[in-house]
Amino acid sequence: MLFLRNIFWNVEESRLRAGWRLLLQLIINLGLFFGVISLQTQLPDAVGQSAWSEVLMAIGALGVTLFSIWLGVRYLDRRRFSDIGLNLQQKEWWADFGFGLLVGLIVPTGFVLFAQAAGWASLEVSPSAGTTGIPLVLALFVAALVYLCIGIFEETARTYHQRNLFEGTRKLGVF
Repeated sequence: MLFLRNIFWNVEESRLRAGWRLLLQLIINLGLFFGVISLQTQLPDAVGQSAWSEVLMAIGALGVTLFSIWLGVRYLDRRRFSDIGLNLQQKEWWADFGFGLLVGLIVPTGFVLFAQAAGWASLEVSPSAGTTGIPLVLALFVAALVYLCIGIFEETARTYHQRNLFEGTRKLGVF
């Protein structure tokens, strides 16, 4: 029975083992996210089919992720939120975040432009789903807002998961 308990519980740290903490946080995150998706399907067609529905979904996904990570840090990890290494006051975090956004913009754009220059692809300007009938500047603002939410979501989730994975594998001698 002690062996079975040790699979799930870390006696030294008095908490669940890292893998189980990550699994529970993921289940909470996905459950809440599917709840947000089901709420979006209840929106009137005018809102649910607009550019703002993308923004609402991105903000909802960001909120769900931040909340599930806060729950994981507070109740599964039993530590302060700042202990996962996410500090918005550090210039290094913003540099990493900005670099990620830049790479996420430049690499795909460069690839598409290269493919067009090589004759492998042709580009046509066409409205994307939900942005028909709104000014280009507003459509770009909507896209930037969505990607900003996605970037914060990814950075937050990454810091939580990496902290737990490194702690969980430290005793195995991997890191």
